[in-house]
Amino acid sequence: MTVTLEGTTQPTYRSAGADIVFVTNAVTTTVSSVIADGTGVVTNVFLYATDTGGFLPVNDTVTIVNSGTTATVTNTAHGLATNDKVWINGASHLANNGVFTVTVTGVNTYTYTMGSAPGSNPTGTITSTFVVLYGTTSGAGTISMTRSFSTDVDVEGWARASSAPPYYKTGAITGIVDSATGTAFTAVMIPDE
Repeated sequence: MTVTLEGTTQPTYRSAGADIVFVTNAVTTTVSSVIADGTGVVTNVFLYATDTGGFLPVNDTVTIVNSGTTATVTNTAHGLATNDKVWINGASHLANNGVFTVTVTGVNTYTYTMGSAPGSNPTGTITSTFVVLYGTTSGAGTISMTRSFSTDVDVEGWARASSAPPYYKTGAITGIVDSATGTAFTAVMIPDE
């Protein structure tokens, strides 16, 4: 059994035979959405993990039990922390699918809140993937998050602005979040009008 503890200082502990992994170096991941001259633009950003070395979920098959608008996910050794985000996909109920902020309830479980109560438990091949960044950039075109990572995290995703003028083509984002230093990504937005 391995236990992973995150924080800014190393705590004291007693171990009954478990391997203890300390992760204390919080790093910042930033996405900047800019046009060709470097001016920031407001976009929606979605950046998710494609490989975490097993530390966090990437297309992990999960089960979900619904109770009202609360979904309880069973995801073995998920490595998540409360307020992390996951991308749930493949559930038979639309309310269960999407990007959600989680509350960790155990080493193998977490919950999230849906926008509506689907009434029963979802079926299907349901997967969970860790989401590094999801949201709208600031007026300066940036969005960021700070978290500790025990390994580098391969990521991909996009930035886009397509719901109101000025419109931009989707800007692809790929790379690695460095667990020691963090990473700043830039999505160059091409006008699409």
